Amino acid sequence: MRRRPLTVGRTTRPRGALRPSRGPRKAVAQSGKLRPQPAPRWLVVVARDQDEIHRKLRAALSDDPVVRVIFDRRQDDERNPAWVGRSLRACGFAVVPNLELGPSSAPMGNP
Repeated sequence: MRRRPLTVGRTTRPRGALRPSRGPRKAVAQSGKLRPQPAPRWLVVVARDQDEIHRKLRAALSDDPVVRVIFDRRQDDERNPAWVGRSLRACGFAVVPNLELGPSSAPMGNP
């Protein structure tokens, strides 16, 4: 028995075929075309109780595609490396490499 193709929107693909990847992050409109944003190379992790620092860093770094500002979501501070915990306590934020990119694209040197 021959399988009928599955129609999704305007495209047709065989049943069970995987959808094409849409990239690591949401697409953004730029000059009328959608382009995937590159994954950030650096994460600025802000302590959970530092709303003002988060707001200011987010505003200052909003145009930088290699940096993303996020709140520290970890409830257990012992899961963070020691230097990250010290930076969060002393400065209210820490700058860490994005390890989701894989070891080959991580920046060289110790942060």
